[in-house]
Amino acid sequence: MGRGGWDQVPARLQGRDEPRTLRWVIAQMASETARHAGHADIVRELIDGASGR
Repeated sequence: MGRGGWDQVPARLQGRDEPRTLRWVIAQMASETARHAGHADIVRELIDGASGR
């Protein structure tokens, strides 16, 4: 992980002035993954009619 832990700044994103911490990157990736998984589940339910319950 390195010395900075979760609050280290690995790099600046292109087109942005403010740096992003590793904590922000992991949280953003988890949020996006959950959002897209939810969308895929909705599409699957619409196609086959079965819910995940």
